[in-house]
Amino acid sequence: MKKQIALFFTLSFLTATVFAQKAKHQISPRISARINEMIVATIIEAQENVYDYDGDGQVNCLDYSCVFKLTWDKKFPGEKYRCTLVRNYQPNVMNHLFAQVQDENSRKIEIETWTDNPYHYLLTEIWPSDRYNPAFNRYGETERWLSEGNRSLKPKKAEVRIAKSYSSGSSGSYYHDYSSFSASDTGYFSVGYTTSIFPSDSGKSGKSSFINSQKFGIEVSTETAFRKGELFAAFAFDYLLDHTEEKSADSWLLGFDWGYCLISFFQPYFGLSAGMKWQDSFSWENLGFAWKVSNGFRCSFSSISLRAEVSYGTILGIAGTVAAGFSL
Repeated sequence: MKKQIALFFTLSFLTATVFAQKAKHQISPRISARINEMIVATIIEAQENVYDYDGDGQVNCLDYSCVFKLTWDKKFPGEKYRCTLVRNYQPNVMNHLFAQVQDENSRKIEIETWTDNPYHYLLTEIWPSDRYNPAFNRYGETERWLSEGNRSLKPKKAEVRIAKSYSSGSSGSYYHDYSSFSASDTGYFSVGYTTSIFPSDSGKSGKSSFINSQKFGIEVSTETAFRKGELFAAFAFDYLLDHTEEKSADSWLLGFDWGYCLISFFQPYFGLSAGMKWQDSFSWENLGFAWKVSNGFRCSFSSISLRAEVSYGTILGIAGTVAAGFSL
Protein backbone atom coordinates (compact mmCIF):
# COMPACT_ATOMS: atom_id res chain seq x y z
CA MET A 1 0.00 0.00 0.00
CA LYS A 2 2.79 2.40 0.89
CA LYS A 3 4.50 1.65 -2.43
CA GLN A 4 1.27 2.43 -4.29
CA ILE A 5 0.87 5.73 -2.44
CA ALA A 6 4.51 6.62 -3.13
CA LEU A 7 4.09 5.74 -6.81
CA PHE A 8 0.91 7.84 -7.00
CA PHE A 9 2.60 10.94 -5.54
CA THR A 10 5.65 10.43 -7.78
CA LEU A 11 3.49 10.27 -10.92
CA SER A 12 1.45 13.27 -9.78
CA PHE A 13 4.62 15.29 -9.20
CA LEU A 14 6.05 14.37 -12.62
CA THR A 15 2.77 15.19 -14.35
CA ALA A 16 2.50 18.56 -12.61
CA THR A 17 6.13 19.33 -13.49
CA VAL A 18 5.55 18.56 -17.17
CA PHE A 19 2.46 20.76 -17.33
CA ALA A 20 4.18 23.54 -15.42
CA GLN A 21 7.13 23.49 -17.80
CA LYS A 22 4.78 23.42 -20.76
CA ALA A 23 2.89 26.44 -19.44
CA LYS A 24 6.11 28.20 -18.57
CA HIS A 25 7.54 27.83 -22.06
CA GLN A 26 4.30 28.27 -23.93
CA ILE A 27 4.60 30.91 -26.64
CA SER A 28 2.40 32.37 -29.31
CA PRO A 29 2.13 30.06 -32.36
CA ARG A 30 3.26 32.90 -34.60
CA ILE A 31 6.67 33.20 -32.90
CA SER A 32 9.37 30.78 -34.03
CA ALA A 33 11.18 28.75 -31.38
CA ARG A 34 14.53 30.33 -32.29
CA ILE A 35 13.31 33.91 -31.97
CA ASN A 36 11.47 33.06 -28.76
CA GLU A 37 14.63 31.61 -27.22
CA MET A 38 16.57 34.72 -28.22
CA ILE A 39 13.94 37.01 -26.67
CA VAL A 40 13.70 35.02 -23.43
CA ALA A 41 17.49 34.84 -23.04
CA THR A 42 17.77 38.59 -23.60
CA ILE A 43 15.01 39.40 -21.10
CA ILE A 44 16.63 37.25 -18.40
CA GLU A 45 20.10 38.72 -18.90
CA ALA A 46 18.86 42.30 -19.26
CA GLN A 47 16.79 42.10 -16.08
CA GLU A 48 19.77 40.71 -14.20
CA ASN A 49 21.83 43.74 -15.25
CA VAL A 50 19.23 46.51 -15.39
CA TYR A 51 20.28 49.82 -13.83
CA ASP A 52 19.34 53.49 -13.83
CA TYR A 53 20.36 53.92 -17.46
CA ASP A 54 19.42 57.59 -17.87
CA GLY A 55 20.42 58.63 -14.35
CA ASP A 56 17.03 60.06 -13.34
CA GLY A 57 16.95 58.32 -9.97
CA GLN A 58 14.50 55.57 -10.89
CA VAL A 59 14.39 52.38 -12.92
CA ASN A 60 11.43 52.18 -15.27
CA CYS A 61 10.47 51.18 -18.81
CA LEU A 62 13.14 53.39 -20.39
CA ASP A 63 15.92 51.68 -18.45
CA TYR A 64 14.61 48.14 -18.99
CA SER A 65 14.09 48.70 -22.72
CA CYS A 66 17.46 50.37 -23.35
CA VAL A 67 19.32 47.66 -21.43
CA PHE A 68 17.32 45.03 -23.36
CA LYS A 69 18.42 46.58 -26.67
CA LEU A 70 22.08 46.78 -25.61
CA THR A 71 21.95 43.20 -24.34
CA TRP A 72 20.38 41.98 -27.60
CA ASP A 73 23.07 43.73 -29.66
CA LYS A 74 25.80 42.17 -27.53
CA LYS A 75 24.36 38.65 -27.63
CA PHE A 76 23.36 38.69 -31.31
CA PRO A 77 25.63 41.18 -33.11
CA GLY A 78 24.72 39.76 -36.51
CA GLU A 79 21.03 40.39 -35.86
CA LYS A 80 21.05 43.85 -34.28
CA TYR A 81 18.68 45.04 -36.99
CA ARG A 82 15.90 42.84 -35.64
CA CYS A 83 15.56 44.75 -32.36
CA THR A 84 14.31 48.33 -32.09
CA LEU A 85 12.74 50.51 -29.40
CA VAL A 86 9.17 51.77 -29.75
CA ARG A 87 7.27 54.32 -27.70
CA ASN A 88 3.51 54.30 -27.19
CA TYR A 89 2.31 57.79 -26.35
CA GLN A 90 -1.24 58.80 -25.44
CA PRO A 91 -1.46 61.99 -23.33
CA ASN A 92 -2.44 61.15 -19.73
CA VAL A 93 -3.12 57.53 -20.75
CA MET A 94 0.18 55.91 -21.64
CA ASN A 95 3.75 56.98 -22.25
CA HIS A 96 5.64 53.71 -22.42
CA LEU A 97 8.87 52.46 -24.01
CA PHE A 98 9.19 48.84 -25.09
CA ALA A 99 11.19 46.64 -27.45
CA GLN A 100 10.15 45.25 -30.81
CA VAL A 101 11.80 42.27 -32.51
CA GLN A 102 11.34 41.36 -36.15
CA ASP A 103 11.25 37.63 -36.91
CA GLU A 104 12.32 35.73 -40.02
CA ASN A 105 9.00 36.51 -41.71
CA SER A 106 9.24 40.27 -41.00
CA ARG A 107 6.54 40.06 -38.35
CA LYS A 108 6.83 42.51 -35.46
CA ILE A 109 6.90 41.08 -31.93
CA GLU A 110 6.17 43.66 -29.23
CA ILE A 111 7.98 42.89 -25.98
CA GLU A 112 7.34 44.12 -22.46
CA THR A 113 10.93 44.26 -21.26
CA TRP A 114 10.19 44.40 -17.51
CA THR A 115 7.73 41.49 -17.49
CA ASP A 116 7.66 39.51 -14.25
CA ASN A 117 7.76 36.29 -16.28
CA PRO A 118 10.36 36.16 -19.10
CA TYR A 119 8.26 33.55 -20.89
CA HIS A 120 5.21 35.82 -20.82
CA TYR A 121 6.39 38.95 -22.58
CA LEU A 122 3.92 39.89 -25.34
CA LEU A 123 2.80 43.46 -24.81
CA THR A 124 -0.80 42.76 -25.82
CA GLU A 125 -1.02 39.97 -23.22
CA ILE A 126 0.20 42.19 -20.40
CA TRP A 127 -1.44 45.56 -21.07
CA PRO A 128 -5.25 45.80 -21.28
CA SER A 129 -6.72 47.11 -24.53
CA ASP A 130 -8.04 50.27 -22.88
CA ARG A 131 -4.47 51.30 -22.08
CA TYR A 132 -2.34 50.01 -24.94
CA ASN A 133 -3.40 51.11 -28.41
CA PRO A 134 -0.80 50.33 -31.15
CA ALA A 135 -2.20 53.19 -33.25
CA PHE A 136 -0.25 55.53 -30.95
CA ASN A 137 3.11 53.79 -31.43
CA ARG A 138 6.07 55.95 -32.43
CA TYR A 139 8.88 54.34 -34.37
CA GLY A 140 12.37 55.38 -35.37
CA GLU A 141 13.38 56.58 -31.89
CA THR A 142 15.87 53.83 -30.93
CA GLU A 143 19.00 55.96 -31.07
CA ARG A 144 17.22 58.80 -29.35
CA TRP A 145 16.54 56.73 -26.23
CA LEU A 146 19.88 54.95 -26.27
CA SER A 147 21.55 58.36 -26.24
CA GLU A 148 19.81 59.13 -22.90
CA GLY A 149 22.30 56.95 -21.05
CA ASN A 150 26.01 56.86 -20.37
CA ARG A 151 27.26 53.63 -21.89
CA SER A 152 30.58 53.98 -20.13
CA LEU A 153 28.84 53.31 -16.83
CA LYS A 154 29.27 49.82 -15.54
CA PRO A 155 25.82 48.18 -15.37
CA LYS A 156 24.84 47.41 -11.82
CA LYS A 157 21.79 46.28 -9.96
CA ALA A 158 19.64 49.22 -8.97
CA GLU A 159 16.84 49.65 -6.50
CA VAL A 160 13.68 49.33 -8.53
CA ARG A 161 10.85 51.65 -7.56
CA ILE A 162 7.71 49.78 -6.51
CA ALA A 163 5.04 49.94 -9.19
CA LYS A 164 1.29 49.68 -8.85
CA SER A 165 -0.12 46.39 -10.10
CA TYR A 166 -3.50 46.07 -11.71
CA SER A 167 -5.59 43.20 -12.97
CA SER A 168 -6.77 43.29 -16.56
CA GLY A 169 -9.83 41.17 -15.92
CA SER A 170 -10.81 37.54 -15.73
CA SER A 171 -7.74 36.44 -17.63
CA GLY A 172 -5.68 37.18 -14.55
CA SER A 173 -2.95 38.89 -16.53
CA TYR A 174 -1.32 41.94 -15.00
CA TYR A 175 0.45 45.12 -15.84
CA HIS A 176 2.36 47.79 -13.94
CA ASP A 177 1.64 51.48 -14.03
CA TYR A 178 5.25 52.20 -14.93
CA SER A 179 4.68 54.25 -18.03
CA SER A 180 6.06 57.72 -17.38
CA PHE A 181 9.53 58.86 -18.32
CA SER A 182 11.24 62.00 -19.58
CA ALA A 183 10.11 62.71 -23.13
CA SER A 184 9.51 65.52 -25.52
CA ASP A 185 5.96 65.20 -26.83
CA THR A 186 3.89 66.88 -29.49
CA GLY A 187 1.79 69.18 -27.31
CA TYR A 188 -1.48 70.92 -28.16
CA PHE A 189 -3.05 73.26 -30.67
CA SER A 190 -5.55 75.63 -29.03
CA VAL A 191 -8.11 78.24 -30.01
CA GLY A 192 -9.39 80.79 -27.50
CA TYR A 193 -11.86 83.64 -27.10
CA THR A 194 -11.01 86.83 -25.19
CA THR A 195 -13.43 89.44 -23.92
CA SER A 196 -13.03 92.64 -21.94
CA ILE A 197 -14.05 92.48 -18.29
CA PHE A 198 -15.15 95.48 -16.22
CA PRO A 199 -14.88 98.06 -19.02
CA SER A 200 -15.05 101.70 -17.89
CA ASP A 201 -18.25 102.23 -19.82
CA SER A 202 -20.36 100.68 -22.57
CA GLY A 203 -21.25 103.54 -24.82
CA LYS A 204 -23.59 106.48 -24.36
CA SER A 205 -25.22 105.12 -21.25
CA GLY A 206 -21.91 105.23 -19.42
CA LYS A 207 -22.95 102.19 -17.41
CA SER A 208 -20.38 99.58 -16.48
CA SER A 209 -20.94 96.03 -17.61
CA PHE A 210 -19.23 92.78 -16.75
CA ILE A 211 -18.56 91.79 -20.39
CA ASN A 212 -18.37 94.17 -23.34
CA SER A 213 -19.21 92.48 -26.64
CA GLN A 214 -17.54 95.33 -28.54
CA LYS A 215 -14.15 94.64 -26.98
CA PHE A 216 -13.02 91.09 -27.68
CA GLY A 217 -10.47 88.98 -29.49
CA ILE A 218 -9.43 85.57 -30.80
CA GLU A 219 -6.31 83.65 -29.84
CA VAL A 220 -4.54 80.76 -31.58
CA SER A 221 -1.70 78.99 -29.79
CA THR A 222 0.54 75.94 -29.71
CA GLU A 223 1.53 74.45 -26.36
CA THR A 224 3.97 71.85 -25.15
CA ALA A 225 2.52 68.71 -23.58
CA PHE A 226 1.87 67.97 -19.92
CA ARG A 227 4.84 66.42 -18.14
CA LYS A 228 4.36 66.40 -14.38
CA GLY A 229 6.94 68.38 -12.44
CA GLU A 230 8.31 70.17 -15.50
CA LEU A 231 7.81 73.50 -17.25
CA PHE A 232 5.61 73.95 -20.27
CA ALA A 233 5.52 76.75 -22.84
CA ALA A 234 2.97 78.22 -25.25
CA PHE A 235 3.36 80.43 -28.30
CA ALA A 236 0.22 82.54 -28.89
CA PHE A 237 -1.10 84.77 -31.67
CA ASP A 238 -3.86 87.25 -30.71
CA TYR A 239 -6.16 89.46 -32.72
CA LEU A 240 -7.83 91.98 -30.38
CA LEU A 241 -10.26 94.77 -31.19
CA ASP A 242 -12.02 97.62 -29.43
CA HIS A 243 -14.98 98.84 -31.50
CA THR A 244 -16.79 100.90 -28.91
CA GLU A 245 -18.55 104.10 -29.97
CA GLU A 246 -15.73 106.33 -28.72
CA LYS A 247 -12.97 104.73 -30.78
CA SER A 248 -12.03 101.86 -33.07
CA ALA A 249 -8.75 100.06 -32.41
CA ASP A 250 -7.33 96.74 -33.60
CA SER A 251 -4.14 94.91 -32.74
CA TRP A 252 -2.04 91.87 -33.59
CA LEU A 253 0.00 90.41 -30.74
CA LEU A 254 2.59 87.64 -30.45
CA GLY A 255 3.05 86.16 -27.02
CA PHE A 256 4.93 83.59 -24.97
CA ASP A 257 3.56 81.81 -21.90
CA TRP A 258 5.60 79.86 -19.36
CA GLY A 259 4.01 77.51 -16.86
CA TYR A 260 4.60 74.66 -14.46
CA CYS A 261 2.98 71.21 -14.71
CA LEU A 262 1.98 70.84 -11.08
CA ILE A 263 -0.78 68.28 -11.72
CA SER A 264 -2.80 67.60 -14.85
CA PHE A 265 -5.77 69.57 -13.47
CA PHE A 266 -3.78 72.62 -12.42
CA GLN A 267 -0.88 74.04 -14.41
CA PRO A 268 -0.38 77.76 -13.60
CA TYR A 269 1.35 79.99 -16.14
CA PHE A 270 2.38 83.59 -16.83
CA GLY A 271 2.59 85.28 -20.23
CA LEU A 272 3.77 88.38 -22.09
CA SER A 273 2.54 89.54 -25.49
CA ALA A 274 3.56 92.44 -27.70
CA GLY A 275 2.72 93.69 -31.16
CA MET A 276 1.16 96.56 -33.11
CA LYS A 277 -2.15 98.38 -33.01
CA TRP A 278 -3.88 100.87 -35.28
CA GLN A 279 -6.72 103.36 -34.85
CA ASP A 280 -9.71 103.48 -37.22
CA SER A 281 -7.94 102.23 -40.36
CA PHE A 282 -4.69 100.39 -41.00
CA SER A 283 -1.98 102.77 -42.18
CA TRP A 284 1.57 103.63 -41.22
CA GLU A 285 0.40 106.88 -39.63
CA ASN A 286 -2.03 105.04 -37.35
CA LEU A 287 0.34 102.29 -36.17
CA GLY A 288 1.33 102.07 -32.54
CA PHE A 289 2.70 99.66 -29.93
CA ALA A 290 0.41 97.25 -28.07
CA TRP A 291 1.08 94.81 -25.23
CA LYS A 292 -0.60 92.41 -22.85
CA VAL A 293 0.40 90.59 -19.65
CA SER A 294 -1.53 87.53 -18.52
CA ASN A 295 -1.69 84.76 -15.97
CA GLY A 296 -3.90 81.70 -15.76
CA PHE A 297 -3.92 77.94 -15.52
CA ARG A 298 -4.22 74.97 -17.84
CA CYS A 299 -5.92 71.59 -17.41
CA SER A 300 -4.99 68.54 -19.46
CA PHE A 301 -7.45 65.70 -20.03
CA SER A 302 -5.95 62.94 -22.18
CA SER A 303 -5.71 64.50 -25.68
CA ILE A 304 -7.57 67.72 -24.72
CA SER A 305 -6.32 70.84 -22.97
CA LEU A 306 -8.35 73.68 -21.44
CA ARG A 307 -7.05 77.09 -20.37
CA ALA A 308 -8.47 80.05 -18.46
CA GLU A 309 -6.62 83.32 -17.92
CA VAL A 310 -6.98 86.94 -16.86
CA SER A 311 -4.96 89.62 -18.67
CA TYR A 312 -4.36 93.33 -18.83
CA GLY A 313 -3.37 95.19 -21.98
CA THR A 314 -3.53 98.35 -24.03
CA ILE A 315 -6.53 97.33 -26.15
CA LEU A 316 -8.98 95.48 -23.90
CA GLY A 317 -7.83 96.58 -20.46
CA ILE A 318 -8.77 93.85 -18.01
CA ALA A 319 -9.86 90.80 -20.01
CA GLY A 320 -10.56 87.12 -19.63
CA THR A 321 -9.69 84.29 -22.01
CA VAL A 322 -10.95 80.73 -22.31
CA ALA A 323 -9.27 78.32 -24.71
CA ALA A 324 -9.57 74.68 -25.71
CA GLY A 325 -7.03 72.56 -27.55
CA PHE A 326 -6.35 69.09 -28.85
CA SER A 327 -3.22 66.96 -29.00
CA LEU A 328 -1.15 67.33 -32.15
